Amino acid sequence: MRLGLLAIAAIAALSDVASAENKPIDKSLDSIDFLVDGRDLIGKRVTVTDCKFRSASSTFVVCGAPNGTGSIYIDSDSLERESLRRALRTCAGYEESPQCRGSVTGIVSLQSGGPYLRDATIEWAQSPAALQEFGDSDLVNILNASRNNEPSFDRDYEGRIFAARRVFEKLTEPYYAVLFSPTGSGGIDVACFVHTSDPAVGSIIDWRQGQIADIKGTIGPALERTLLLTDCTIKRYPP
Repeated sequence: MRLGLLAIAAIAALSDVASAENKPIDKSLDSIDFLVDGRDLIGKRVTVTDCKFRSASSTFVVCGAPNGTGSIYIDSDSLERESLRRALRTCAGYEESPQCRGSVTGIVSLQSGGPYLRDATIEWAQSPAALQEFGDSDLVNILNASRNNEPSFDRDYEGRIFAARRVFEKLTEPYYAVLFSPTGSGGIDVACFVHTSDPAVGSIIDWRQGQIADIKGTIGPALERTLLLTDCTIKRYPP
């Protein structure tokens, strides 16, 4: 009997999910319109078209409106699983990234803080595979854009992937920034930020200056002669 009840409950849950996904979209609007009209859309299934996703957690994902004008909260528990998985992997930080732009479709519900979206699905503007990967030959252009044309840097570089083979310089605390110099003389340094729980840290502690490594990470802010990367993977070369 108990197994039968569990099966019925599982079928009912799947039916609810399918029902939400198949429900027609009642309205498509941008994030500003949602912030203004959201309370009039309770119970409706809507698509918000211009989200910049950030602050993803197991509780909620934020769809940020332009110029910091407001935030739309998306319930993580009922968010489509692959949407939540990518959001947690790439959009957990507060800073907005080109990888974290797109639209979200869900049912408008009300909580004490105002309208939010549940039973939602995110449609990403770009798949990870579609994002251009940059390397050492692009560093001068990246730093020039960062210094002289911030909108261009935000559009073309920030949040994209950088990969190169570099020379290990040093590991610094408390944030475990791993500094790499070019394989040739002079040039631009790259600093990788890695989490203290990253298994790579354990081996990097024993590296000597001059060790060659393959590095790959997400482009963040650029300093005068240093590019900062987050979400880095670092592999000794040769293995």
